[in-house]
Amino acid sequence: MIMMWGILISVLMGLYGLMILRFMRGWRLFSQSPSLEIRSKMDHEKPELLLTVVVAARNEALRMRPLLEALVAQDFGLTYKRRWEVVWVDDESTDGSAELVEVYAREHPDLLWRVLRRDG
Repeated sequence: MIMMWGILISVLMGLYGLMILRFMRGWRLFSQSPSLEIRSKMDHEKPELLLTVVVAARNEALRMRPLLEALVAQDFGLTYKRRWEVVWVDDESTDGSAELVEVYAREHPDLLWRVLRRDG
């Protein structure tokens, strides 16, 4: 019985030692990564794209203006507007829908705009 307790204690001590080694390895990896303050500064220097709004339309020039106004007014709680983009998919419009989006893109360069045209 005493021998069984000795084996059990040895196994538990070994597992405890392995746990400490894994903790030390994780601590070393964590200390090598940039701190939160440095990462925060990097975010301010070069904002990453966080959100894409995709709008597909065909011959919607008469109804687009309220949608474009609403998109321009959004900030989604993000610090920089340039952290999100509007992708406008023009499905062979003949009423100047894509041109209207391009006008908004020039008037609001603080947003990222992309107009994809389907010719065909």
